[in-house]
Amino acid sequence: MFKLLVLFTLMVAYPLNGFTKYPSQWVEPEILYYPLHWAAFRGLSHVLSSILGTYPINTPDQFGRTPLHCAAAQGKTKTVEQLLALGAIANLRDINNMLPEELARMNGHQNLSYLLRAYRHL
Repeated sequence: MFKLLVLFTLMVAYPLNGFTKYPSQWVEPEILYYPLHWAAFRGLSHVLSSILGTYPINTPDQFGRTPLHCAAAQGKTKTVEQLLALGAIANLRDINNMLPEELARMNGHQNLSYLLRAYRHL
C-alpha cells in the first residue's frame, strides 16, 4: 500500500506533458492517473516492476492505449523490453487504430519500431 501512495504522490508531482507528435489527447489531464501508463510513459521500469501485480499489463486507458503504447511513443526501449518480456501484447490498437510500433515510428524511434514489429510477428 505504501508503494501505491508514493506512486500517486509522484504522479501528481510529475504529471505527463504529452507526446511531441501524437494527437493533443495526450495533454488531457485525465490521462495522468493510470499508474502503469504513467510509469511506462516516464520509463520508470522499477516502478512498473513494483505495481505490475496490482494492474493487468494490457489495461487500456480511455483512448485504448496500453502501457506499451505509452513507452513506445516516448522511445523508452528498456521499458518496452520489460513490458514485452512480461507479456504485453504488441499488436493491440488504440481507438485511433494505432499500434505501439506505429507510435514509435511516428515519434522518431525507428529501432524501437523494428523491435515491436518483430514481436508482433511472433
